[in-house]
Amino acid sequence: GTKSLERFPQVSFLLGGIVAGTMRFVSHVLSGVFAFPATDMSPWLFSLAYNSYVFIDITLVIVAGFIVFSSKTLVRELKK
Repeated sequence: GTKSLERFPQVSFLLGGIVAGTMRFVSHVLSGVFAFPATDMSPWLFSLAYNSYVFIDITLVIVAGFIVFSSKTLVRELKK
């Protein structure tokens, strides 16, 4: 349960980052398909390709968050 995740804030951050990033990607793709349809290419294919940069953002945020949440001092301060 959530009690076991309290011991590992990196895992909580990782799961939250993956869920939030995936939802961001889905919403960007859907808005790209319906709001900005491409004329010479399939709107789905174009939107999937164009919005793939989101995965780079997700990776950078997760790596930075993992490093930050590995600090025992920060975790102790957050629990106060």
